Parts: sequence; C-alpha cells; structure tokens
Amino acid sequence: MVFIIDMTGPQLSAAFFLQMFCILAVCRLVGMLARRLGQPQAVGEMIAGVFMGPSLLGLVFPGLEQQLFPKESLKFLYVGAQLGVGLYMFLVGVEFNTQSFVSRARSALSVSMAGMIVPFALGAGLALALARVPGLFSE
Repeated sequence: MVFIIDMTGPQLSAAFFLQMFCILAVCRLVGMLARRLGQPQAVGEMIAGVFMGPSLLGLVFPGLEQQLFPKESLKFLYVGAQLGVGLYMFLVGVEFNTQSFVSRARSALSVSMAGMIVPFALGAGLALALARVPGLFSE
C-alpha cells in the first residue's frame, strides 16, 4: 500500500498531536459540562465528537476544519483512534466485574426481552390490520 502524502513526517506529527490535543480538550470540556447538567461524561464526549466532526465544525467553520484536520493526516488520526478504542476495550475488560453481571442478569434479560417483544407484537398487529386494507398490497 502506497501513500501519497504532501506533508512531511514532522508536519504529520505536529498535525496529529495538535488534533489529539484539540479533540481531548473539547471532549474534556463538554464532558465536564455534561456532568454539571446531570448527564454522564460519556454523553458529553459523544456530543463533543459531533462538535468536532465535519457535520458541525465543517458546516459552520469549513476553513478551520480543513486547517485542523488536513486530508493527508486523517489516515493517521484514524489509526490513533482505533488504537484508543482497543485500549479502552482492554480496560473495560480488565475492570469487568462478573459478580455484578450475574446479580443483574435477570433484570437485564427482562428489559431486553421487553424491548424486543413489545415492538414485535405492535408491528405484527399493525401488519395484520394493514393486510385487510384493500389495494395496499398486491396479490
């Protein structure tokens, strides 16, 4: 696999660390704001991801988005993001408490089953009612 890159190695390094600094700073700030509003920090971090992404930052400030996230550096940022997700999942696995899982398995099962059975039953009932409507479905 050959990469055609206009940026030099030091420029890519500087861009990567600047991107990581901005992403982490915005995630931290929005996460703290979310906690003050009674939400989990992870919710704030997800909102920060929307703020920093092309859907909002690219729409409102396209020049800033192009400066902060040049196209040549996005592949390296993607690799760093995947490494971060892998490390996060490792830490989740290390801290996994099986006793807590076993004690809450019944309630989790009932909630998940209700979340599947109720919409399925409503959809099946609606399908039966709509099947009687003439001209809605072909023979």
